[in-house]
Amino acid sequence: MIGIVRTSRSFRHDLGYCLKDKLTQATEYAERQVAFRQRAEVIHFHECYGTRADLVRQFREVMQLNRNVCDPYLHVVLGLPPQDRLKNSQWADIAMECSKALGFGQHQFIAIRHRDTSHEHVHLLANRIGFDGDVVQDHFMLPRISQFCRQTEIDYGLTPMAGPRRYQTEEQRQVPRQDQRLLRLHEAIDASLKSACTITAFEEDMCEHGYKVYRNERGIAFQEAGLLIHRGSEAGYPWKKIEHTLEENAALVLKQEQELQQRQESAEEEKLVQRHGHRLHL
Repeated sequence: MIGIVRTSRSFRHDLGYCLKDKLTQATEYAERQVAFRQRAEVIHFHECYGTRADLVRQFREVMQLNRNVCDPYLHVVLGLPPQDRLKNSQWADIAMECSKALGFGQHQFIAIRHRDTSHEHVHLLANRIGFDGDVVQDHFMLPRISQFCRQTEIDYGLTPMAGPRRYQTEEQRQVPRQDQRLLRLHEAIDASLKSACTITAFEEDMCEHGYKVYRNERGIAFQEAGLLIHRGSEAGYPWKKIEHTLEENAALVLKQEQELQQRQESAEEEKLVQRHGHRLHL
């Protein structure tokens, strides 16, 4: 199981991302279109309920009890490898267990399941402010979420995944690791580069694989499940390699188009020769 946790300043923004349908990216020739309808399903409410507007209002009312916190919300993502599956009831139980492990078991939170990727994952949006104004501390969240994921794999018979090395025992660190997340990213990039000729086409294809692409002068990175970010170099595809492959693909397509045009022109010339030769013969 993959576990990601971060603090957030805007519950409205995170809730909007988790509940809305997934859209394709806009291009020069086409507007954004819905790629995944009904991708989100709320599987658990805790100390809150209702529509999006109701939830925003309820969370804000409790947040007012302690306005000294810069990032008053938590955003947790729990994901499975592609071969694992869980029922909604199991996910709801895991969400509740996670809330206790991270210290917000008595706070408001909502669990939302997404179905827009090959791997199941659930988003937990929680209020760090409790009904008594107490705040869930964000210290040592990474080792706590890592430990929770390892225990959940045992409890639910899930495929074991290696957690961050800094939280492993010395014995665990000696075992060679093969990060399945990076392998999936490598396969997605490899598949996209077989057809894409431009960075726009590449980004759109990666979006269909469940990754958002970020690019700047330092390189390229890919965001998975809305939170987890990998550098292209970690998956064996630094920006220079991707750029070079796109240029080769574009050159190959141009060459094929030119050859096709030449064949068409040759065919037209042959038809003209045959037509004129027939007239001369007559």
